[in-house]
Amino acid sequence: MLKFLALPLTLLTLITFPTFGQSTLGGGTVGIPGLTTNAVRERHLKAVDAPADEECLTYESTVGDFEWQNCIAGAMTDVVDDVTPQLGGPLDTNDQAINLSEGTPVASDTTTDIWATDGNTIHVTGVTTITSFGTAPRVGASRVVIFDGALILTHSANLALPGSANITTAAGDIAFVYADSTTQFDVLYARVDGTALAITANSIDFTEIVNAATLDGNFSIAAPAANNIVIDSRTAPSTHTQGIMRYEHTAAAVNTRVIELEVDAASFASTHAVRADLHATALAPGEVMIGYHVSADTSTSTGGMIEAVRVDKAGAGSADVHALHIDPGVDVIHQESGTFGALESAWENAVEVTSELNDTGTDLTLFSSNSDILYIGDAAAFNALEVNLDTVAGGAGIKPTFEFSDDGGGGWDTFTPVDGTDGFRETGIIEWTIADLTNWQTDTVNAVANKFWIRITRTQASIPQDPIEDTIQISKTIEHGWDEDGNLSVNTGDFAGDVTMASGTQVFLDTGIAALPSLTDRTNPDTGIYFSGNDINISINEVNRFGFVAGTFRAINGVNGGALLQETASTINPTVIPGVINNMATGMGSGGANELSLIADSIEGIRIEEASSHILISYETHVGLTANSGGGGVGSCLQLLSSYNEVPIVGAAGDSVCLPTAAIGKTVFIINNDSTDAMDVYPFTDDNLGGGVNTAVSLAAGSNIRYFAIDGVNWEVM
Repeated sequence: MLKFLALPLTLLTLITFPTFGQSTLGGGTVGIPGLTTNAVRERHLKAVDAPADEECLTYESTVGDFEWQNCIAGAMTDVVDDVTPQLGGPLDTNDQAINLSEGTPVASDTTTDIWATDGNTIHVTGVTTITSFGTAPRVGASRVVIFDGALILTHSANLALPGSANITTAAGDIAFVYADSTTQFDVLYARVDGTALAITANSIDFTEIVNAATLDGNFSIAAPAANNIVIDSRTAPSTHTQGIMRYEHTAAAVNTRVIELEVDAASFASTHAVRADLHATALAPGEVMIGYHVSADTSTSTGGMIEAVRVDKAGAGSADVHALHIDPGVDVIHQESGTFGALESAWENAVEVTSELNDTGTDLTLFSSNSDILYIGDAAAFNALEVNLDTVAGGAGIKPTFEFSDDGGGGWDTFTPVDGTDGFRETGIIEWTIADLTNWQTDTVNAVANKFWIRITRTQASIPQDPIEDTIQISKTIEHGWDEDGNLSVNTGDFAGDVTMASGTQVFLDTGIAALPSLTDRTNPDTGIYFSGNDINISINEVNRFGFVAGTFRAINGVNGGALLQETASTINPTVIPGVINNMATGMGSGGANELSLIADSIEGIRIEEASSHILISYETHVGLTANSGGGGVGSCLQLLSSYNEVPIVGAAGDSVCLPTAAIGKTVFIINNDSTDAMDVYPFTDDNLGGGVNTAVSLAAGSNIRYFAIDGVNWEVM
């Protein structure tokens, strides 16, 4: 019996049967009794003409009908039309290859989706850093990724890279990406040039290794006998300023050595434990190259000692031990002596921060934005900044540039100091040599005039932590040293024993002249002491001012340099004379113990005395004066000639007194001690008391007034 398959007429329009010819069905569905699930088998849909000739009922998509076709010709050749094909069991390739496709290139992005593509091998273009490969279609999926350029693959928990380190790709590098989960991927990586994958991680954790040779639990590296271990940062010079090789250590036990070298010279001369070859190839004036720099941060210490270098000797052998050996042409020591003190003026951009930088209790965030500027100024040139940081700058630091005010007209010149803060990433000293700041001039910043200014500018675009200061102070140092010729420049010498000269030697000084004394300050060679016969002379600025002559100390040759008189001092008789050719009656005297009198022409003007551990100053006062009757200005008024004037008698209102001629700094104090009448106070001719030239001011009875001359014409009331 022939069974018919019930199919929608929209799909089945013509069925050709090899035995019965054609039947054409109209619209609708033909029902066939007895046709149930699995009732139609493959063999039911085959017509066999001969053993090698099977025909199968096949849907022909070209014309849209089912036709009997040779089973081989109608065999399945693709699954193009099935967008979700699946296997019913393991796929046996029957000794044939599976050829995978290369998909459309994908542009790199923070999340680069390598799964939404049309092939298992894809190219990634661009240079954007990748932190994720998107979401895989299922666990176990994989892709082969070829990079077309240089970018950074970022290691993370969801992107497991070899060595747990970031990778910088190169064009042609290949990665195999396997989905451990739909969002977590393992990566195998191969360089196109065949080199091993370089480690670019910020840190490496070493597992403790115990080797049979040392049994010490240390991580050991055996250096080859004929080769060095070289760290090359010259081929690609590093811009990292915190140490091409950097050790960071916090002691966890006493007597810790961070780096210890154990070197045995054996019988090989000139063995060096450490050698630094410093090449000053392009070093310019004002620039410093440092072979060994110790920066000691003692900000939170309460005692103790930091020894930058210690040398000791063990054993009783015959070898000499030199802590320091200096060859010819090298200065031994250069010392900057001084103390750090408060800033006079400091500004961040246009905001004054002087008090914050001087105060340990006020910590201020500095350089919070790129291009922020810190200005530091002082009335005198200075050569060092002490930067104490509460919180150091993060990352690359602020990458500062340094400039100084160069012409008094708003100009700035760059310079390169020794930056002990490493871009405000450390507490430290920033220092320079004043002589190297050619044409450093005072200038005005934010309306603050007449200061020597240094400005520091942040140039780093982004850092994870802005620096927070504790204090910033300045120092004006004095140079001392020991030069290549053995000459010492020191401050004072405190010798526990005798200073012994070589046998037969003495300390000699040249006789000298006034313009070039023999005993002098090196920085002021025209001022000092020289000798003439048995006389000792003191020269100041090339001029002989004083001398010990015939047992006396006096001014020389009438020079206006003062004298000491061998007389008894009093309140009207000075014994210290500031100008011998002016007036021997003018100078300093004394009326008793702990008193000092300033005397002008035998008149005591000011007395300074000690009173119960304090200083009392008394002024000469002109008392008992009578105001000019009838008033009037210069020519008729009573002219006041003392700084302190008491007028107890004013005959009638309007009687007058007048001030002396104005001169800057002159002070006049007037007391009207009359109980009834006010008096007029006039300026001297063409002077001004504030009310106009030659205009009087009324001073009420029982009152007083003090005037201060601000120039040669005008007086102001104090």
